[in-house]
Amino acid sequence: VGRLAYHKAVHRIPIKRSVAVTIALGLMTGLAATHLLIVGLAFAQGWALAAVAAAGSSVAVVLLGNIAADRSPGGGVPRSALRAALALRYLDLALWSARMLAAFAIVGHPIPLTVSVLLAAAIQLAYLFPLTGSGIGVAEWAVGIIAAWSIADLDPAVGIAASLISRSAELVSAVPLGLLGGAVIAEIRRRRKARGGGSGADPPDSGPPGARSDRSPSA
Repeated sequence: VGRLAYHKAVHRIPIKRSVAVTIALGLMTGLAATHLLIVGLAFAQGWALAAVAAAGSSVAVVLLGNIAADRSPGGGVPRSALRAALALRYLDLALWSARMLAAFAIVGHPIPLTVSVLLAAAIQLAYLFPLTGSGIGVAEWAVGIIAAWSIADLDPAVGIAASLISRSAELVSAVPLGLLGGAVIAEIRRRRKARGGGSGADPPDSGPPGARSDRSPSA
């Protein structure tokens, strides 16, 4: 909700278009995270199964991503943007994997790279859980359970502690940056109003540049 309000207030993007982009982003997140979760689970069973799972699921991701992009409404999200969002989600998962490596090292239980990728995928899926903001509680338990399943004799509490460290670092950086960003947005809106702009009205929803239009010209 905050993101939708921000784009409407600062960039004057209509709520309808922001919702379409948010749904598309969630779809690409789920697709990329599920892909790596399948590959990570297969790696836990051996390299041979992992190779087969990686090949098969990669083909499925390409096909499903293209289907989603081709069926995107012209006035919603451009197809090229959907494909770019999918690629960026893999970069985001790589960063989350690095966060898990650091968090488990801090609690004194370093984990293999394959497990960190598996945990990163689980966290991204937990973040899609709609009843708690940013998957609070769900992500922590997912990390604890999956880490204990992946590493012999590892207490789930270790995984939960590592996830809480990651969450704490997120809050320590996000809260002050959010407050600073809020002050900047307020100043931008104040200056717009001083210049006579910023009426708050939404611009016509003509769709993003280059988007396909399904409307035929009137005769």
